[in-house]
Amino acid sequence: MKVLIIGKYDIKGGSALAGYSIYKSLRDYTDIDTYLLCGDKIGNDSEVSTIVSKNFRKFEKIFNVLFIESTVAQGYWLLSNLKIFTHPYLKDVDIINLHDIHGNFFSYPLIKKLSKIAPIVITMQGMWYITGGCYFTYDCDNWKTGCKDCSDSRWYKNIVVDRPHFHWKHKKNIYSKSNLTGVTCSKWMQNIIQESPLFENKKVYHIYNPINTDNLKPLDKELSREILNLPKDKNIVCFGAADISDERKGFSLFIESITRDFVVKNDIFLILMGADTSSIISKIPDYLPYKYFGSVDLDIFRSIIYNAADVFIFPTQADNLPNMLIETMSCGVPPITFDVGGCGEVVINDQTGYLAIKNDFNDFNNGIIKLCQDEVLRRRLSENCRTNVIENFSLKVCADKYSQVFREVLNK
Repeated sequence: MKVLIIGKYDIKGGSALAGYSIYKSLRDYTDIDTYLLCGDKIGNDSEVSTIVSKNFRKFEKIFNVLFIESTVAQGYWLLSNLKIFTHPYLKDVDIINLHDIHGNFFSYPLIKKLSKIAPIVITMQGMWYITGGCYFTYDCDNWKTGCKDCSDSRWYKNIVVDRPHFHWKHKKNIYSKSNLTGVTCSKWMQNIIQESPLFENKKVYHIYNPINTDNLKPLDKELSREILNLPKDKNIVCFGAADISDERKGFSLFIESITRDFVVKNDIFLILMGADTSSIISKIPDYLPYKYFGSVDLDIFRSIIYNAADVFIFPTQADNLPNMLIETMSCGVPPITFDVGGCGEVVINDQTGYLAIKNDFNDFNNGIIKLCQDEVLRRRLSENCRTNVIENFSLKVCADKYSQVFREVLNK
Protein backbone atom coordinates (compact mmCIF):
# COMPACT_ATOMS: atom_id res chain seq x y z
CA MET A 1 0.00 0.00 0.00
CA LYS A 2 1.22 3.50 -0.85
CA VAL A 3 0.02 6.47 1.22
CA LEU A 4 0.67 10.13 0.48
CA ILE A 5 0.30 12.61 3.34
CA ILE A 6 -0.24 16.24 2.29
CA GLY A 7 0.07 19.07 4.81
CA LYS A 8 0.84 22.77 5.04
CA TYR A 9 4.12 22.32 6.97
CA ASP A 10 6.26 19.37 7.98
CA ILE A 11 7.17 20.35 11.56
CA LYS A 12 5.89 23.87 12.25
CA GLY A 13 3.01 24.03 14.72
CA GLY A 14 1.05 21.36 16.56
CA SER A 15 -1.02 20.18 13.60
CA ALA A 16 2.04 19.82 11.38
CA LEU A 17 3.98 17.97 14.07
CA ALA A 18 1.05 15.59 14.43
CA GLY A 19 1.05 14.93 10.69
CA TYR A 20 4.81 14.37 10.69
CA SER A 21 4.55 11.99 13.65
CA ILE A 22 1.90 9.98 11.81
CA TYR A 23 4.15 9.89 8.74
CA LYS A 24 7.09 8.66 10.83
CA SER A 25 4.99 6.12 12.72
CA LEU A 26 3.69 4.57 9.49
CA ARG A 27 7.21 4.36 8.06
CA ASP A 28 8.74 2.90 11.22
CA TYR A 29 6.03 0.50 12.40
CA THR A 30 4.17 -0.68 9.29
CA ASP A 31 4.95 -1.96 5.82
CA ILE A 32 3.00 0.94 4.26
CA ASP A 33 5.00 2.92 1.70
CA THR A 34 4.44 6.44 3.11
CA TYR A 35 5.38 9.84 1.68
CA LEU A 36 4.95 13.43 2.92
CA LEU A 37 4.30 16.39 0.64
CA CYS A 38 4.03 19.87 2.17
CA GLY A 39 3.56 23.48 1.18
CA ASP A 40 6.48 24.81 3.23
CA LYS A 41 9.32 22.61 4.45
CA ILE A 42 10.98 23.62 7.72
CA GLY A 43 12.86 20.47 8.73
CA ASN A 44 15.73 18.60 7.10
CA ASP A 45 14.11 15.23 6.35
CA SER A 46 15.41 14.53 2.85
CA GLU A 47 12.41 12.37 1.95
CA VAL A 48 9.87 15.12 2.70
CA SER A 49 9.08 17.02 -0.48
CA THR A 50 7.36 20.30 -1.31
CA ILE A 51 4.69 20.98 -3.90
CA VAL A 52 6.60 23.88 -5.45
CA SER A 53 9.92 25.66 -4.87
CA LYS A 54 10.47 28.13 -2.02
CA ASN A 55 10.69 31.01 -4.49
CA PHE A 56 7.36 30.09 -6.06
CA ARG A 57 5.75 29.91 -2.61
CA LYS A 58 7.10 33.37 -1.76
CA PHE A 59 5.62 34.72 -4.97
CA GLU A 60 2.32 32.96 -4.31
CA LYS A 61 2.04 34.37 -0.79
CA ILE A 62 2.49 37.92 -2.09
CA PHE A 63 0.04 37.24 -4.90
CA ASN A 64 -2.52 35.93 -2.41
CA VAL A 65 -2.24 39.01 -0.20
CA LEU A 66 -2.67 41.37 -3.16
CA PHE A 67 -5.35 39.57 -5.15
CA ILE A 68 -6.92 36.62 -3.32
CA GLU A 69 -7.39 37.21 0.41
CA SER A 70 -9.88 40.05 -0.04
CA THR A 71 -12.08 37.99 -2.35
CA VAL A 72 -14.35 35.01 -2.08
CA ALA A 73 -11.60 32.92 -3.71
CA GLN A 74 -9.56 32.75 -0.50
CA GLY A 75 -8.88 29.07 0.12
CA TYR A 76 -10.70 28.18 -3.08
CA TRP A 77 -8.01 28.75 -5.70
CA LEU A 78 -4.22 28.61 -5.46
CA LEU A 79 -1.64 28.60 -8.24
CA SER A 80 0.70 26.05 -6.69
CA ASN A 81 -1.91 23.34 -6.23
CA LEU A 82 -1.92 22.57 -9.94
CA LYS A 83 1.58 21.16 -9.41
CA ILE A 84 0.30 18.42 -7.10
CA PHE A 85 -0.94 16.38 -10.04
CA THR A 86 2.50 16.22 -11.65
CA HIS A 87 4.42 15.43 -8.47
CA PRO A 88 6.02 11.94 -8.55
CA TYR A 89 4.76 11.14 -5.03
CA LEU A 90 1.21 11.01 -6.40
CA LYS A 91 2.03 8.21 -8.84
CA ASP A 92 0.37 4.85 -8.01
CA VAL A 93 -0.88 6.15 -4.66
CA ASP A 94 -3.56 4.11 -2.85
CA ILE A 95 -4.59 6.57 -0.10
CA ILE A 96 -4.24 10.36 0.16
CA ASN A 97 -4.18 11.61 3.76
CA LEU A 98 -4.80 15.38 4.10
CA HIS A 99 -3.62 17.40 7.11
CA ASP A 100 -3.93 21.07 8.04
CA ILE A 101 -4.98 22.16 4.54
CA HIS A 102 -6.43 25.54 5.53
CA GLY A 103 -4.60 28.89 5.53
CA ASN A 104 -3.93 29.65 1.85
CA PHE A 105 -2.07 26.42 1.26
CA PHE A 106 -4.53 24.03 -0.37
CA SER A 107 -7.45 24.59 -2.71
CA TYR A 108 -10.14 22.46 -1.12
CA PRO A 109 -12.03 21.97 -4.45
CA LEU A 110 -9.10 19.69 -5.38
CA ILE A 111 -10.45 17.11 -2.91
CA LYS A 112 -13.00 16.01 -5.50
CA LYS A 113 -10.39 15.65 -8.24
CA LEU A 114 -7.84 13.94 -6.00
CA SER A 115 -10.42 11.46 -4.75
CA LYS A 116 -10.75 10.17 -8.32
CA ILE A 117 -7.08 9.19 -8.11
CA ALA A 118 -7.30 7.62 -4.64
CA PRO A 119 -9.63 7.68 -1.61
CA ILE A 120 -9.15 10.73 0.62
CA VAL A 121 -8.70 10.46 4.37
CA ILE A 122 -8.77 13.87 6.11
CA THR A 123 -7.17 14.11 9.54
CA MET A 124 -9.03 16.98 11.22
CA GLN A 125 -7.34 18.92 14.02
CA GLY A 126 -9.95 21.71 14.04
CA MET A 127 -13.41 22.67 12.80
CA TRP A 128 -12.36 24.47 9.59
CA TYR A 129 -13.42 21.48 7.50
CA ILE A 130 -17.09 21.92 8.48
CA THR A 131 -17.32 25.72 8.75
CA GLY A 132 -17.19 28.67 6.43
CA GLY A 133 -13.67 29.37 7.61
CA CYS A 134 -13.44 29.32 11.43
CA TYR A 135 -10.91 26.92 12.95
CA PHE A 136 -12.89 26.88 16.20
CA THR A 137 -16.38 28.33 16.60
CA TYR A 138 -16.48 28.75 20.41
CA ASP A 139 -20.22 29.04 21.20
CA CYS A 140 -21.43 29.61 17.63
CA ASP A 141 -23.55 26.85 16.05
CA ASN A 142 -23.99 28.38 12.60
CA TRP A 143 -21.82 25.61 11.15
CA LYS A 144 -24.82 23.32 11.55
CA THR A 145 -27.02 25.43 9.26
CA GLY A 146 -24.77 27.01 6.67
CA CYS A 147 -22.60 29.70 8.31
CA LYS A 148 -24.90 32.45 7.02
CA ASP A 149 -24.60 36.09 8.11
CA CYS A 150 -21.36 35.48 9.99
CA SER A 151 -20.71 38.00 12.76
CA ASP A 152 -16.95 37.43 12.70
CA SER A 153 -15.47 40.53 11.06
CA ARG A 154 -12.47 38.57 9.76
CA TRP A 155 -14.70 37.31 6.97
CA TYR A 156 -15.72 40.73 5.67
CA LYS A 157 -13.18 42.63 3.59
CA ASN A 158 -15.25 44.81 1.30
CA ILE A 159 -16.75 41.92 -0.66
CA VAL A 160 -20.36 41.49 -1.65
CA VAL A 161 -20.68 37.71 -1.32
CA ASP A 162 -21.34 36.14 2.10
CA ARG A 163 -17.97 34.37 2.09
CA PRO A 164 -18.47 31.96 5.02
CA HIS A 165 -21.74 30.70 3.53
CA PHE A 166 -20.11 30.44 0.09
CA HIS A 167 -17.34 28.21 1.44
CA TRP A 168 -19.68 26.14 3.64
CA LYS A 169 -21.98 25.49 0.68
CA HIS A 170 -19.13 24.60 -1.68
CA LYS A 171 -17.44 22.32 0.84
CA LYS A 172 -20.73 20.47 1.23
CA ASN A 173 -21.06 20.06 -2.51
CA ILE A 174 -17.45 18.93 -2.97
CA TYR A 175 -17.52 16.47 -0.07
CA SER A 176 -20.74 14.91 -1.32
CA LYS A 177 -19.07 14.11 -4.65
CA SER A 178 -15.80 12.83 -3.17
CA ASN A 179 -14.56 9.50 -1.86
CA LEU A 180 -13.92 10.93 1.57
CA THR A 181 -13.32 9.62 5.10
CA GLY A 182 -12.63 11.60 8.26
CA VAL A 183 -10.26 11.01 11.18
CA THR A 184 -10.26 13.14 14.33
CA CYS A 185 -7.73 13.24 17.16
CA SER A 186 -10.36 13.46 19.91
CA LYS A 187 -13.72 11.90 20.60
CA TRP A 188 -15.09 15.41 21.14
CA MET A 189 -14.12 16.39 17.59
CA GLN A 190 -15.46 13.12 16.23
CA ASN A 191 -18.89 13.94 17.69
CA ILE A 192 -18.74 17.47 16.24
CA ILE A 193 -17.87 16.23 12.73
CA GLN A 194 -20.60 13.60 12.84
CA GLU A 195 -23.13 16.34 13.64
CA SER A 196 -22.15 18.35 10.57
CA PRO A 197 -24.34 18.25 7.45
CA LEU A 198 -21.10 18.38 5.44
CA PHE A 199 -20.07 14.90 6.60
CA GLU A 200 -23.50 13.35 6.25
CA ASN A 201 -23.13 9.70 5.19
CA LYS A 202 -19.35 9.88 5.65
CA LYS A 203 -17.42 7.59 7.98
CA VAL A 204 -15.53 9.39 10.76
CA TYR A 205 -12.91 7.58 12.84
CA HIS A 206 -11.15 8.65 16.03
CA ILE A 207 -7.37 8.19 16.42
CA TYR A 208 -5.30 10.14 18.94
CA ASN A 209 -2.28 12.02 17.58
CA PRO A 210 0.96 10.18 18.39
CA ILE A 211 4.06 11.48 20.14
CA ASN A 212 7.52 10.03 20.52
CA THR A 213 7.35 8.58 24.02
CA ASP A 214 11.03 7.52 23.84
CA ASN A 215 12.14 11.17 23.55
CA LEU A 216 9.42 12.73 25.68
CA LYS A 217 9.81 10.87 28.95
CA PRO A 218 10.31 11.43 32.69
CA LEU A 219 13.73 12.79 33.66
CA ASP A 220 15.33 13.78 36.94
CA LYS A 221 13.72 17.06 38.02
CA GLU A 222 16.70 18.48 39.90
CA LEU A 223 19.03 17.72 37.01
CA SER A 224 16.61 19.29 34.53
CA ARG A 225 16.51 22.48 36.59
CA GLU A 226 20.27 22.50 36.90
CA ILE A 227 20.71 22.15 33.12
CA LEU A 228 18.30 25.04 32.52
CA ASN A 229 19.70 27.16 35.37
CA LEU A 230 16.35 27.28 37.15
CA PRO A 231 15.70 27.70 40.89
CA LYS A 232 15.42 24.43 42.79
CA ASP A 233 13.38 25.82 45.67
CA LYS A 234 10.40 27.22 43.72
CA ASN A 235 7.10 25.81 42.51
CA ILE A 236 7.76 25.91 38.79
CA VAL A 237 4.80 26.07 36.44
CA CYS A 238 5.30 25.67 32.70
CA PHE A 239 3.23 27.10 29.85
CA GLY A 240 3.77 26.40 26.18
CA ALA A 241 2.12 26.77 22.79
CA ALA A 242 3.17 27.12 19.16
CA ASP A 243 2.50 30.84 19.75
CA ILE A 244 2.17 31.80 23.41
CA SER A 245 0.52 35.10 22.42
CA ASP A 246 -2.31 33.31 20.59
CA GLU A 247 -5.42 34.60 22.36
CA ARG A 248 -7.10 31.22 22.00
CA LYS A 249 -4.45 29.65 24.24
CA GLY A 250 -5.51 31.93 27.12
CA PHE A 251 -2.13 32.98 28.52
CA SER A 252 -3.00 36.69 28.53
CA LEU A 253 -6.14 35.91 30.56
CA PHE A 254 -4.10 33.82 32.99
CA ILE A 255 -1.57 36.57 33.77
CA GLU A 256 -4.45 39.00 34.25
CA SER A 257 -6.02 36.60 36.77
CA ILE A 258 -3.05 36.12 39.10
CA THR A 259 -2.19 38.52 41.89
CA ARG A 260 1.06 39.39 43.63
CA ASP A 261 -0.21 37.62 46.74
CA PHE A 262 -0.91 34.44 44.73
CA VAL A 263 2.62 34.38 43.29
CA VAL A 264 4.43 35.17 46.54
CA LYS A 265 2.34 32.97 48.80
CA ASN A 266 2.73 29.94 46.51
CA ASP A 267 6.36 30.63 45.59
CA ILE A 268 5.59 30.50 41.84
CA PHE A 269 8.22 30.60 39.09
CA LEU A 270 7.05 30.51 35.46
CA ILE A 271 8.80 28.96 32.47
CA LEU A 272 7.53 29.36 28.90
CA MET A 273 8.23 27.95 25.45
CA GLY A 274 6.86 28.82 22.02
CA ALA A 275 6.92 31.75 19.61
CA ASP A 276 5.76 35.15 20.87
CA THR A 277 4.43 36.95 17.79
CA SER A 278 2.62 39.68 19.75
CA SER A 279 5.15 40.25 22.57
CA ILE A 280 2.93 38.85 25.31
CA ILE A 281 6.09 38.41 27.42
CA SER A 282 6.19 42.17 27.95
CA LYS A 283 2.83 41.98 29.75
CA ILE A 284 3.96 39.55 32.44
CA PRO A 285 3.69 41.42 35.77
CA ASP A 286 6.96 42.30 37.48
CA TYR A 287 6.06 40.24 40.55
CA LEU A 288 5.98 36.99 38.52
CA PRO A 289 9.53 35.67 37.96
CA TYR A 290 9.93 33.76 34.70
CA LYS A 291 12.30 32.34 32.10
CA TYR A 292 11.41 32.23 28.41
CA PHE A 293 12.95 29.59 26.11
CA GLY A 294 11.42 30.67 22.79
CA SER A 295 10.41 28.11 20.16
CA VAL A 296 11.75 24.65 20.96
CA ASP A 297 11.81 22.16 18.09
CA LEU A 298 13.87 19.33 19.59
CA ASP A 299 11.91 16.72 21.55
CA ILE A 300 14.71 16.18 24.04
CA PHE A 301 14.99 19.88 24.86
CA ARG A 302 11.21 20.15 25.33
CA SER A 303 11.40 17.07 27.54
CA ILE A 304 13.97 18.76 29.79
CA ILE A 305 11.79 21.87 30.04
CA TYR A 306 8.66 19.87 30.90
CA ASN A 307 10.55 17.85 33.51
CA ALA A 308 11.88 20.98 35.19
CA ALA A 309 8.30 21.95 36.06
CA ASP A 310 6.05 20.78 38.87
CA VAL A 311 2.92 21.33 36.77
CA PHE A 312 2.03 22.37 33.24
CA ILE A 313 -0.65 25.05 32.83
CA PHE A 314 -2.76 25.30 29.71
CA PRO A 315 -5.60 27.87 30.04
CA THR A 316 -6.93 27.28 26.52
CA GLN A 317 -10.23 28.87 25.53
CA ALA A 318 -10.96 26.56 22.58
CA ASP A 319 -9.06 23.49 21.46
CA ASN A 320 -9.26 19.98 20.13
CA LEU A 321 -6.68 17.89 22.00
CA PRO A 322 -3.41 19.87 22.10
CA ASN A 323 -0.12 18.06 21.57
CA MET A 324 1.52 19.83 24.50
CA LEU A 325 -0.97 18.34 26.96
CA ILE A 326 0.05 14.89 25.78
CA GLU A 327 3.76 15.73 25.73
CA THR A 328 3.80 16.99 29.31
CA MET A 329 1.85 13.93 30.44
CA SER A 330 4.36 11.70 28.64
CA CYS A 331 7.05 13.39 30.74
CA GLY A 332 5.07 12.63 33.89
CA VAL A 333 4.24 16.29 34.58
CA PRO A 334 0.53 16.72 35.41
CA PRO A 335 -1.36 19.40 33.45
CA ILE A 336 -3.93 21.94 34.58
CA THR A 337 -6.40 23.00 31.90
CA PHE A 338 -10.01 23.94 31.26
CA ASP A 339 -12.79 21.55 30.36
CA VAL A 340 -12.93 22.55 26.70
CA GLY A 341 -12.83 20.47 23.54
CA GLY A 342 -11.14 17.13 24.01
CA CYS A 343 -9.00 18.16 26.99
CA GLY A 344 -11.25 16.30 29.42
CA GLU A 345 -10.56 13.01 27.63
CA VAL A 346 -7.03 12.90 29.05
CA VAL A 347 -6.98 15.37 31.95
CA ILE A 348 -9.03 13.76 34.71
CA ASN A 349 -9.25 15.25 38.18
CA ASP A 350 -7.25 13.34 40.82
CA GLN A 351 -6.10 10.87 38.16
CA THR A 352 -3.98 12.63 35.54
CA GLY A 353 -4.19 16.34 36.35
CA TYR A 354 -6.63 19.12 37.21
CA LEU A 355 -9.56 19.89 34.91
CA ALA A 356 -10.97 23.31 35.76
CA ILE A 357 -14.45 24.59 35.01
CA LYS A 358 -14.48 26.26 31.60
CA ASN A 359 -13.22 29.87 31.78
CA ASP A 360 -13.22 29.85 35.61
CA PHE A 361 -9.77 31.19 36.52
CA ASN A 362 -10.48 30.95 40.24
CA ASP A 363 -10.91 27.21 39.82
CA PHE A 364 -7.91 27.06 37.46
CA ASN A 365 -5.62 28.84 39.92
CA ASN A 366 -6.93 26.67 42.76
CA GLY A 367 -5.73 23.72 40.71
CA ILE A 368 -2.23 25.22 40.63
CA ILE A 369 -2.27 25.62 44.42
CA LYS A 370 -3.59 22.10 44.98
CA LEU A 371 -1.00 20.37 42.82
CA CYS A 372 1.94 22.53 43.88
CA GLN A 373 1.25 21.94 47.57
CA ASP A 374 0.70 18.19 47.40
CA GLU A 375 3.83 16.33 46.32
CA VAL A 376 2.29 12.90 47.04
CA LEU A 377 -0.63 13.70 44.73
CA ARG A 378 1.71 14.97 42.01
CA ARG A 379 3.74 11.77 42.16
CA ARG A 380 0.61 9.64 41.75
CA LEU A 381 -0.70 11.79 38.90
CA SER A 382 2.72 11.61 37.25
CA GLU A 383 2.66 7.82 37.11
CA ASN A 384 -0.89 7.80 35.75
CA CYS A 385 -0.03 10.38 33.09
CA ARG A 386 2.87 8.36 31.72
CA THR A 387 0.83 5.14 31.67
CA ASN A 388 -2.08 6.81 29.87
CA VAL A 389 0.18 8.19 27.14
CA ILE A 390 2.08 4.92 26.59
CA GLU A 391 -1.20 3.04 26.19
CA ASN A 392 -2.96 5.54 23.91
CA PHE A 393 -0.52 7.92 22.21
CA SER A 394 2.61 5.97 21.29
CA LEU A 395 3.81 5.90 17.67
CA LYS A 396 3.11 2.18 17.31
CA VAL A 397 -0.44 2.43 18.66
CA CYS A 398 -1.16 5.24 16.18
CA ALA A 399 0.47 3.43 13.26
CA ASP A 400 -1.59 0.30 13.87
CA LYS A 401 -4.85 2.28 14.01
CA TYR A 402 -4.13 4.31 10.86
CA SER A 403 -3.10 1.14 9.05
CA GLN A 404 -6.43 -0.43 10.00
CA VAL A 405 -8.40 2.62 8.82
CA PHE A 406 -6.57 2.77 5.49
CA ARG A 407 -7.25 -0.91 4.85
CA GLU A 408 -10.92 -0.50 5.72
CA VAL A 409 -11.18 2.46 3.34
CA LEU A 410 -9.61 0.44 0.50
CA ASN A 411 -11.87 -2.57 1.15
CA LYS A 412 -15.20 -0.76 1.34
